[in-house]
Amino acid sequence: MKTINIQFQQNIALLTKHTTWGATYPHNMNENEISLSELFCLKEKPKFYKGYQNGYRQPVVKIILKTIDKSDISLKTLHQALHYYFNDQFSKSISDDLITCLAKGVVALQKAALLPIFADIQISTLLDVENSYEIWIPAFTEDCFHPAMAFMLDFCHRHIITDIFQPNNALIQHINELIAGIKIDAPKNANTFRFIEAAHQAGIAWTHIGGNIYQYGYGCHSRWFDDSFTENTSVISTRIARYKNGTTALLQRAGFPVPKQIVVYNVEEAIENANQIGYPVVIKPYNQDSGAGVFARLTNAEQVKRAFQQASKFSDIMLLEQHVAGNDYRLIVLEGQLIWAIERIPGGVKGDGVHSINELIEQHNLVAHNKFDITEDTLEFLAEQGCQLNSILENGKFIPINRIANISTGGTPVAVFNKVHPDNKMLAEAIAKLLRLDLVGIDFITPDIEKSYFEVGGAVIEVNAQPQFGVVTAAHIYKQILMTLIPHQGRIPIIAICNNAEQNDCVDNLTQILEKHFKHIGLVKNKKAFLDNIQICKSSTQFSAGEALLLSNQIELLIYCFDSNEKFEDGLPFEQYDYLILKDRPSLHCLSTLIKHCHHKIIMNDEFLEQIKLFNQAGVPSVSIKTFINTDLSNEAPIDLLLKNWLKTGNKKSV
Repeated sequence: MKTINIQFQQNIALLTKHTTWGATYPHNMNENEISLSELFCLKEKPKFYKGYQNGYRQPVVKIILKTIDKSDISLKTLHQALHYYFNDQFSKSISDDLITCLAKGVVALQKAALLPIFADIQISTLLDVENSYEIWIPAFTEDCFHPAMAFMLDFCHRHIITDIFQPNNALIQHINELIAGIKIDAPKNANTFRFIEAAHQAGIAWTHIGGNIYQYGYGCHSRWFDDSFTENTSVISTRIARYKNGTTALLQRAGFPVPKQIVVYNVEEAIENANQIGYPVVIKPYNQDSGAGVFARLTNAEQVKRAFQQASKFSDIMLLEQHVAGNDYRLIVLEGQLIWAIERIPGGVKGDGVHSINELIEQHNLVAHNKFDITEDTLEFLAEQGCQLNSILENGKFIPINRIANISTGGTPVAVFNKVHPDNKMLAEAIAKLLRLDLVGIDFITPDIEKSYFEVGGAVIEVNAQPQFGVVTAAHIYKQILMTLIPHQGRIPIIAICNNAEQNDCVDNLTQILEKHFKHIGLVKNKKAFLDNIQICKSSTQFSAGEALLLSNQIELLIYCFDSNEKFEDGLPFEQYDYLILKDRPSLHCLSTLIKHCHHKIIMNDEFLEQIKLFNQAGVPSVSIKTFINTDLSNEAPIDLLLKNWLKTGNKKSV
């Protein structure tokens, strides 16, 4: 373990500080294993682009790497190691070469740390230097990338210098520690990661704001999310929902069905009031969400005492609640409309007439993500149902193991959206409107969701202002929420203009025409950001000025100006733009970057057309680009064509 850490720390230092680096084998390698001492040589420090580059829709790192002649290297042991340590990312029949193994390993480490990595690696051979490659690896942050890259360089060394693969417990521990360290920068919960993933799949730009807050989209069409909190979620409503007793009291005042509920401060009060209400009862913390510390179907004083003590880990104040008989449902309401519903079936086992309940639980725990814990409460609950751990259930008989239907304790979600009775739907929507919550999860117990609660009864037992959705039945809901709350996939028209300092007339003419259609126009030029012709900041780079405007929720259109010598050292501030106007001839590097991110058309004169054709002939990856051979921006004809799609969809000048 000590050797691993020393080499790892050395690699980190060299990756982050040195411009060139040669990675060598340990000194005790045998002569007949590999005759050359160097396996990899980094020709320059890896370049992290915090913006968008090379067609990627997320941050990316470019590496220029040289290797030894790989013809005599066997990758068999390396492939075995990659599959063993990263089996979710690598198949047993790996055919990748050394460079691909290295790059994919860096991606695998980031994904194992639950970082939002969605793009593939890109590798191209550099023709001017033998055995040299340009490698593009998606990365979440620079601080996450360097540890992953440093580790994989050493990992590849170790598993090429030997012909026999042997699992290494110290290496497993080091990988787990590395993943834990990288994971610090990851989204803080499953909801956030799935929103980012859904945004990426839907073509919605996303960027990290800070903490667990992410922005989806640009400018006036952007929205901020923190978990399932949106920028429009009311703080007051959230406070009401978090304090369950106040929520229940408000719902009762508004005429909605709720169980009888009493605030209790100690075990004695809980038992005394349970005797008055009548068993069974529920104990839950006063101010917790997501089912934390909830104990249901308590049938005697001893169970109430034990539940109170365990729930005290979450709150000093408890709620004693009358148990409501029926099935447990979660109803999701967005913008006043019911959009999803699930039934939460308590975790349990189904008999086969052969195996005992204990054996069935063991079988479940071998394959299930949410495992059953056998506790004293489990044994009591089984006893209440006339069973013991050694009982053998008849074939097909189901018996619940847990008193509550929480998914985290082994419960199973079942979609019932199409079965919800109109009265039950109306109930959920009315509660969301009462509490003024834009996105809410309502826990509702009733014997049958297909029948009106007026007919069969039911009660609202909890309101969650920050609901969790999961992916078993609700994987689609993340995209649905984003598409509902974020207009036009979060996009605004973005026009990039290559011009020199003497060509401001072009920008002025364009702005005057656009002002007829858009009220709030952002402009970036000379490292300055302008909103409605008023300078709002001066930045150190064009990138920073563009980023500042895209973070604003005011701008309806962005004009991004740059000169022909622009190198895009940070990448572009947007992952996709709509139109490129060439008033000056950009460098080949500049044009290559621009083409890969252009979504619609290029406006140029014929002297630049040959340059575009050269890129197409060279096979530069790009979108299908249509061109206007016209740079006369003093008339509105090309601009009307440029904007027709946006004007049709209603993205017009604000009133």
